[in-house]
Amino acid sequence: MPSLRDVMYLEQANIIGNPFVGVFSSTNDNITLLPHQASGEFESLVREVLKTKPVKTTIYNSSLIGVFCCMNNNGIVVPECIYKEEQELLSEHFDNVAVIKDYTAIGNLITCNDAGAVASPLFSDKTIKTMEKALGVDITKMKVAGIDTCGSCVIATNKGFLANPNTTKEEIKALEKIFGVPGDIGSVNYGNPFVKSGILANVNGAIIGSLATPFEIGRIDEALFFGR
Repeated sequence: MPSLRDVMYLEQANIIGNPFVGVFSSTNDNITLLPHQASGEFESLVREVLKTKPVKTTIYNSSLIGVFCCMNNNGIVVPECIYKEEQELLSEHFDNVAVIKDYTAIGNLITCNDAGAVASPLFSDKTIKTMEKALGVDITKMKVAGIDTCGSCVIATNKGFLANPNTTKEEIKALEKIFGVPGDIGSVNYGNPFVKSGILANVNGAIIGSLATPFEIGRIDEALFFGR
């Protein structure tokens, strides 16, 4: 069996000393947003594994980029607390930047790919429409694994998705229809069910938190890449 180092589209890493890489970064198939503290080594991983351009920034002067935004290849959604200069930087890299008022931890409340999105029932219908316009997809309000913060429970790309291990079969079927790709359940970083927090992934590859077990990595690989 090949080692993880032999599978060039998967790598394990920490970002600023933390295995929750999805909390501090966000990516689509072209751009990866990173905190200013991210090391040159991590930037190199982004270029090698995700094949994207690293862009260093903050949102609300915070390094918690993955918590404060949701993005696909069409656009990005950010909270109203974003600073002007941060929004201007994003506008240089995204055709569509939507600023919403309802909540700040957007990354925990919505997950998308280029085919669809799932969002927390906590969002107002008006905000859903604003996000749909920016992301260029229909958004379905739903809980995942019985949790309102569905964005933290699912990571989706244009090849597959991985969901919280408590996600039901019916929810998996619904997610497959929404995202237009197959998916499965799993965890990350030694049993954490909030899978988006520990994975940074696109169609090219995934950077996975350093605490993930070989079993978890296998499930991530199967859900996001196998046979796609």
